[in-house]
Formats: sequence, structure tokens, C-alpha cells
Amino acid sequence: MKIIVLNIIFLFSLLNIHAQYLPIRYEQNVDDKFNYEVKLTEDKKVIIYSAEENANETFSIRLLDEELNSLWNKTIIYKNKIELINIIDEKEVIYVISKDLKSKNKLSLILFKFSKNSGEYTKEDIIINALVLPKFINIKSDTLYISGHTIPSAKKVIYNTLLKLTIVPLIFGIDIIDNKPYAASFNITSKNIKELIRNGNIKKGTIITEKVEGDNLHLIITEREKNGLVTTTYKKVDLNNDKVLEITLNKTEKNNNIKKIISSADVLSLNDSITIIAGTYGNNSNQITTENQQNIGFFIANIKNNSLKLIKFYNFFDLKTSFRILNSKDSIKVSKYIKKQKNRGNDPEIGTFFLFHDIIKDNKDNVTLLFEEFYPEYHTVNYTTFDYYGRPINSSYNVFDGYRYTNAFICKLNSYDGSILWENGIEMGEILTYNKESHISSLQDDNDILLVYSNEGQIASKIINKDVNISNKKYTKIATLNKDDKIVGEDGSNIKHWYKSFFVAYGIQYITTKQFSNNKRKRVFYINKIAFE
Repeated sequence: MKIIVLNIIFLFSLLNIHAQYLPIRYEQNVDDKFNYEVKLTEDKKVIIYSAEENANETFSIRLLDEELNSLWNKTIIYKNKIELINIIDEKEVIYVISKDLKSKNKLSLILFKFSKNSGEYTKEDIIINALVLPKFINIKSDTLYISGHTIPSAKKVIYNTLLKLTIVPLIFGIDIIDNKPYAASFNITSKNIKELIRNGNIKKGTIITEKVEGDNLHLIITEREKNGLVTTTYKKVDLNNDKVLEITLNKTEKNNNIKKIISSADVLSLNDSITIIAGTYGNNSNQITTENQQNIGFFIANIKNNSLKLIKFYNFFDLKTSFRILNSKDSIKVSKYIKKQKNRGNDPEIGTFFLFHDIIKDNKDNVTLLFEEFYPEYHTVNYTTFDYYGRPINSSYNVFDGYRYTNAFICKLNSYDGSILWENGIEMGEILTYNKESHISSLQDDNDILLVYSNEGQIASKIINKDVNISNKKYTKIATLNKDDKIVGEDGSNIKHWYKSFFVAYGIQYITTKQFSNNKRKRVFYINKIAFE
């Protein structure tokens, strides 16, 4: 398929003999407390599952077919409050993995294994005798791979807080809070648990990437030693014989003006001898175990024949695309600031955040990196109070409105020398959300790349070819089941690539129609199947 002219087609199905047509759309009435998320499977099915922000005791899951018809629906009631960790699709099975929040001194996981054909399930309790924050969980051949970092018990947190009230930490540098990188495997059949990584020699650290690829488990670990040295290491574990390859990607000394702390990454094997690692970096060594690291640039590394051939770092503001959202006056100010920081030997940052997508490979062994830029947005509330004598006192406070997504930009890099071949992007300033999550989806076809996102009942789309815009950004309304339906609001809208040229747009919509009187509206969770041709 060669993308030349963009057409968004909302697929239609024959409703009855009178040839009425409706969009291929799943719609479910929901009340205000329910939110849902979507996971797409390789065998052209859609998993819908409850995704509550707060801990809960119930979990619902539904499977849809390629035409968005419901195949089965299940609701699980847990004994205790749980936190959903991951949904994993593997051939004929769906795994649902949750964390039992009642367990305070060890990691207690609950695994449900659903049959895709029937929806029947089995339950497995998994106990890891360590207090671990599980950041990643993958499954291969009935074995779970769990990674993240250890966390302190409540007693340790209290004791450390009291200790900091004394002068002991200043004199001896004592800090009993330990976040150590941790990885383990659990075989569902044999119940055997094997610790893969548990480093007790460092002060703080975590695993920032876990990926199962073929017969290999890829891990990327960032650690900070007691002397302030931060090291990022790549480990590849052969799942057949447990053989481990370990390569140091980067080291940052405590006193360096320019710190490059790798904070997110993806791993892609180009062939049997070459592995590409790419991601983002920040400069705050105190944030390596949190999700709050402010990324200021990206990197690419090439590993050939089990040794590091190159690693290159780029500041985001070395790219022209980062300035496209700014007017000329602001662009000049930012350019002066960046130049000033570089002259001082610093890596510039201006307060925005970046999300990194997985590496995209083309047919020439080059790689494409996709990022989304956003910042926290506030509004100021002014108010007046009066003192004892009746004199006015003016005060104000800031209210968090959400994260404003400004643009997404895409870079093509040479896999072998790390050079930037071209860059481009799409503006997306309409999106304001409380969640830090990906909103851009893409589809690559030969040299053309389609960028799309969903917001306020519309699909925004743009086609690029290298640094050339093949089409300007276009908007298309998301079709509803009833022509009289009017979308009056939306929450959590998103769009994901499914298969071939098909995408799904989904989220929560508030809909009014002529059938409702007194301006009543309904809240629905929807999924639309969309094709780009």
C-alpha cells in the first residue's frame, strides 16, 4: 500500500435487508466511576478491561472480534484491593496480572489465565519473598519475568525519616532507604522462582526496560553508587541456558556539569549480530527510581557482536521540530537561552516533558524514533480575604489543569553511525489530559509515515515523507451509531494502530440526542474501527 492521498474511512456494516449502514462501532453505557482501556491482539481481537485509577476489588474484561462483536465478558471479584500490573496477550491465552495491596512485606501477585475461545479462566497466586515494585512483567512459555526495584518497608521509611532529623546523615551519609534493581522469573507449572538480578552493592537503582525477544530477555539497569557515580548497563539473558551478556552503556560522574542519566529505552535486534538500543535521558540522578525524570534528550546505541560500537546523545532542542509550536518571539528567547546554557557547559532544559515510543525499524535497517512533548498546565485563582481591621488581603493559588500535549516529532537515524537522517512532526496542542500517556499512533509504509491522534470526537491525521509534509493536518469526526447523536464531551480519547491500515479510536463520550429531553446526556465507552487508504 502506497499512501498518497489520505482518506479516513469509518468502516460500515450491513445492518439489515433495507441496506441501512452503521459504522463498525462498539458502544457501552457506563456510569461516572467506570473507565476502560483497550489492548489489541495479534489475532485481530480487542481486549476491553477496567482501568480504575484507584485501587479496587473488582476487575472486568471483555473480548471483541474483528467486527467489534462481543465474544465473552467476565468480572472478577478479589478478596483484597488490587492494582492492575499488566494484560498480556499470548496466542490463545490472555494473562491478567495484579498486585495484592494488602501484602506489606513481600510482593504478592495474582495471575488469571483466560482462554480466548471460551473466556474460562484459572487463578494462580505468586509470592516473591522481597518487597518489590514491579515495573515490567512479561510472559514466555509459561514463565513470568518480573523486574523493577526493591522498596523499603513502612518501618524503614519511618525510621529513616526520624534519622534525618538528626545530624547523623550529614556526618556519615547514612540513608537506609534502599531501592535496588530486581528481576526474577517464575515458572507457572513448576512454581519455581529464580532471582536474576538483586544488586545489594549500590545505593539506588532500578530496571528501566524489560523485553522478551525470541529466546532472549533484555534488561537495562540504571544504578547510582554511594560515590554518586551513575551507571546504565545492558544485560541480555539467554533463556535457554541462562547465559548473560553484560555491557556498560554509559557512566556519569557526580561532579559532571552535563549529566546524562538514561531514563527510558527500547531494545531492537536488527539481526543476529546487531542490537539497537534507543531512548531518552535526563540529568537528575536523584530521580532514577521515579517516573518524574525530566527528559532533556535522546540517545542511540549500537551493539555489534556483543560489544558496544557507539552511543550518541542528542538534546531535544538540537532539533528544529521542537520549536515549531513557538511563535517567532518565543523561539528567539528559547534559542538564546539554549545557546547561553551550552556556552556554560550545561545541557539545556526548558521545563517540558517527553514520552518515548518503541523503536520503529524500516526496510533498510534504519530506525525511527517517535516522541511526544507535553508540560503541566495551571491556572491562577485570585481571592481576597480581610484582616482583623477589615483591610483587604489579596492572595492567589495555582490549580493544576492537566498535561498540555504540544507536539509529536519523529526522527530517522542511521543504525550504524547514529546520525540523524531527517526529522519531522505534528502539532497537537488541543490535548489536555490528567494522564501522562501516549496519544500519537503511527503507520509506516515504504517512505511515507502516517501520524494520527484523537481528541474531542475527531481524528487528526498527517502524512509525511522524510522532512516533507505530504498532507497538511486534517480532521475527521468520529461516527456514532445514531445520526441524531451529538457528542458534547469526551474523556480519555485515544487511537491505536491495529493491523494493516486499520486503527481503533476509543474513549469515553458524552452524547445527547433528540430522544433525550431536558438536555440529558449519556456517558458511553466507545470503540470505532477505522481504515486509512
